[in-house]
Amino acid sequence: MKKVLLLLSATLVFSCSQSTTTTVDKAVRTDSSVIKVQDSKRGADLSVKIDLPSSFTTKASVNGTPAKQLVDVKSLVVYLTTDSAGSLTGLVAGSQNTFSYPSGLTNGSKYYTFSNVPAGTYYAVAVAYDGSTTPLNIVKGGGLAVSSNMATVNSSFAYTFNPVSPANFTITLQLADAVGAQLDSAVTVVAGSPLPGNNSTVNAQ
Repeated sequence: MKKVLLLLSATLVFSCSQSTTTTVDKAVRTDSSVIKVQDSKRGADLSVKIDLPSSFTTKASVNGTPAKQLVDVKSLVVYLTTDSAGSLTGLVAGSQNTFSYPSGLTNGSKYYTFSNVPAGTYYAVAVAYDGSTTPLNIVKGGGLAVSSNMATVNSSFAYTFNPVSPANFTITLQLADAVGAQLDSAVTVVAGSPLPGNNSTVNAQ
């Protein structure tokens, strides 16, 4: 009987020593979406955090355009590129994806994960669009937002970020500012004294 108990105890100790616990950042995973870059199961998983600061409150103006708010963002296009300027010239095949938000966004941060990323050096890019029939780019200046850091994946699919912290792509996506109304005013020009000519002499007082 003692031999059986000793054997069971040893088995339990061995089982406990083999188990591992992985801590997952629930705040990040709650709103995460995965973009599968390639079908291969080999590759790095790179996360990107997109921050959308709230727009300033502006006074209403006739025939003006109000500043874009989070609720105006109906879709986000996210992709990886090898170009530091974020252009599609260096687009990583399979990394571009459109995330739809019919009701707009309700918070200022979004998290996504690029899965199975091959070896290379990358930047993450995000563009926001409204819900019009022909979606309009509502990023400030009508451009795109590029990550403030880059990631390098080596041949073993281990990766590093530069800067090293945070350990994910970070994008701050500014929405378009308000455009004020244009006010026209009539100006009446009244004839006055002629200005001095080239041959005139002006006496300083």
